[in-house]
Amino acid sequence: MHMHAHGSIELSSVPFITAAAPKPTMPRVRDLMTVDVPLTTLNTPVSDAARLMRAADRDSLIVFDLGRAIGIVTERDIIRKITAEGLDAMRVHVADIVSSPLVTIHPDKPARDAALLMLEKKIRHLPVVKENRLLGMLTLQDFAKHMSKKGVKDEILESMGKDADQPLAMLQSG
Repeated sequence: MHMHAHGSIELSSVPFITAAAPKPTMPRVRDLMTVDVPLTTLNTPVSDAARLMRAADRDSLIVFDLGRAIGIVTERDIIRKITAEGLDAMRVHVADIVSSPLVTIHPDKPARDAALLMLEKKIRHLPVVKENRLLGMLTLQDFAKHMSKKGVKDEILESMGKDADQPLAMLQSG
């Protein structure tokens, strides 16, 4: 009798507990990140890196060296450092324009933390790393796609400037 009563109290309190649970205000990093991240190496010519970006329809590549993600190279890096300085993209290598060390974030962190980190560091790409393994990439476009909260969205889009009207192409899974 006692056991039965205890069981029914537990069961009857289930809906109450779930109803009282706080609603998640914002997703975690892993909920927003892009999983397939195109890679390159330090000794890759920048011209090849640019072609790789175009083929993957991305504006950045993670740079790997000796099996570790050590840096990032972006479309903006190429435009700023190659085109602006009139360098030869076939002769210059990724090593010459790579941004390193990487600023990264853990997949379980709230996406809000990622947004603040990106604004603080003035970066548009945030690699997602857990236990030294690259799991994905978070970009400002990923936020723009997932956010409905106007205030945060406006702040993010504002910080993106003119790139805001170039959403990341969705890659078909499977």
